[in-house]
Amino acid sequence: MEELKPVPPAPKKKPNIFVRLLAFLVTLALLLGAVAAVVYRDRLNFDSIRRWFVYRSLEKSDSGQTESFQYDSAGKGGYSRVGDDLLVWSTAGVRLYSSGGVEYLNESLTLNRPVADTCGSAALIYDTGGNVLHTYEDRSTSFVLNTEQGHEILSARMGPGGSFAVTTRESGYKGVVTVYSSGGHPVVGIRISTRFVTDGLLSDDGKTVAVLTVGQNEDVFESGLDLYALDGDVPFASYSLGNNAILDLRADGSAFWALGESSLSVARADGSAAVHYDYAGRYLKDYALEGDGFSALLLGKY
Repeated sequence: MEELKPVPPAPKKKPNIFVRLLAFLVTLALLLGAVAAVVYRDRLNFDSIRRWFVYRSLEKSDSGQTESFQYDSAGKGGYSRVGDDLLVWSTAGVRLYSSGGVEYLNESLTLNRPVADTCGSAALIYDTGGNVLHTYEDRSTSFVLNTEQGHEILSARMGPGGSFAVTTRESGYKGVVTVYSSGGHPVVGIRISTRFVTDGLLSDDGKTVAVLTVGQNEDVFESGLDLYALDGDVPFASYSLGNNAILDLRADGSAFWALGESSLSVARADGSAAVHYDYAGRYLKDYALEGDGFSALLLGKY
């Protein structure tokens, strides 16, 4: 019987040099990471990591920046959102910036009492009591209005599609509201001689003009809101807003919101009804009419 001999074990293979190098680098990285975590433990947290990923997803500006930016402004004025851009206006003129601070427009103007209004990607600025009005669309000046002396601008409001309404003085009348198309062409002029006109505004569908007036009713101060169709010079609906000074007027869907010092009125654009909310003797401290179908009022006893 033949004796079985033990089989010698297979020789061990030496680890590949690249595997050994990779293992060394991984170990070194873990060691350096542990040291960094100890040294910078006060600066590292999950919130900073989360913010890093959030900021990477932000929409970049034209120059690839997401940081805030500074702009120069002179005199009284303000800023407004125009689409995704920022409109900065003052007594010295108008500037338009992208969300990252890229300047698209810089127009020098001389305005004593500047007021701006926006609607979507269009905007206007005018000099209250003056004769100058500029409109802006597609990041450029789209129309310039210079009224005659004696036809000073009392108010101007942007409407849908770049249209706008301008309220002016005019000899022989107590107020005129002119509606312009997006190209600056007059569409209709509403001239009123019985009551003073303070404001005019287009509905969201551009088919109705709301004209805000003030006058007297049996020797008592009264505000009123008259609604006109674009193809008519006679109001198809009139609302009494009572002994109430109107501070702001906004169009929202199929209604007009008239904010007064003592009550808020909501009038439907089709002339069917109006709702009045009385402050019940409380004082109006602040408000916001920009809500989608609602408004917010801050009222107080004192």
